[in-house]
Amino acid sequence: MMIKRVSFLLSAGFVCAGLSTSAQATTTLSGTVAVDNAFFAYLSPTPGTLGAAPGSFGTLIASGSGWNPTVSFSGAPLNAGVNYLNIEVINTPGSFPTNPGGLIASFTYGGQTLLTNTTQWTAIYNDANGTIAAQNWVPTGSGAVKSLGLNGVAPWNTIPGVGSSAEWIDAASNGLNTSACENFGCTVDFSAVINVASAPGPNPGAGLAGLAALLLAAGYAKARAFRA
Repeated sequence: MMIKRVSFLLSAGFVCAGLSTSAQATTTLSGTVAVDNAFFAYLSPTPGTLGAAPGSFGTLIASGSGWNPTVSFSGAPLNAGVNYLNIEVINTPGSFPTNPGGLIASFTYGGQTLLTNTTQWTAIYNDANGTIAAQNWVPTGSGAVKSLGLNGVAPWNTIPGVGSSAEWIDAASNGLNTSACENFGCTVDFSAVINVASAPGPNPGAGLAGLAALLLAAGYAKARAFRA
């Protein structure tokens, strides 16, 4: 009977040691996106390369069209270190100046929030595509972004699920709101960097300490058995 008890304690110790070296939970990205008119959102460990085909410059995490209702997603895994959130926005053909285009969104990850704004995003004109179809990627580089107004601005009004400090944004140069783009359609690429701290490494010492304590307990129990 005593042998079985000691064996159980040893097994528990090894389980404790194993748990201490288990992998840390993955940080994930959630978001709510509104666009005028359509978008494709990707996560990538790189900013992408010029002319990369859709899907080859990141993992598609969301897509949709319109601003009411919005498009929401959750559980998109982020890598430890640098992640690029690449969003392609398409303004379909209409009539200038009554066919504006833009992007507004709120994202959360690891207890942090990322909103669309002019400081954390870059943007660049992609091509004259006005159909709702993903285009080959154009890296945004240091392309400047301009604000079209805070959440609540006309003609989109308040977007539910998006922070009040979020801004409708467009490329500062040759963007979604030029006469050519509003009349014939165009595509603009946006990008933001998301940094995720590396998870702390395993702590085998904690597991070994637990194992040592259990071994001492087992030895004490065995000694008592011999004295009995």
